[in-house]
Amino acid sequence: MIVSFHEDYSSYVRLKERIREYPIVEFSETESFLINLDDKIHYRHLTLTTLAQHMLTLKKRNNE
Repeated sequence: MIVSFHEDYSSYVRLKERIREYPIVEFSETESFLINLDDKIHYRHLTLTTLAQHMLTLKKRNNE
């Protein structure tokens, strides 16, 4: 799992391209989500617990 922060979407795409250059990294499945840190009204704390809960939700969906 990689958690990264980017100024814009193009910098995120460049990171993905660079990571794919390493043969040891397997990209069998890639999921991502964007959080606008400037959005003060809908701010949600980004924690490992939040990420874990999100991953469990995805796993449950895949098993259904």
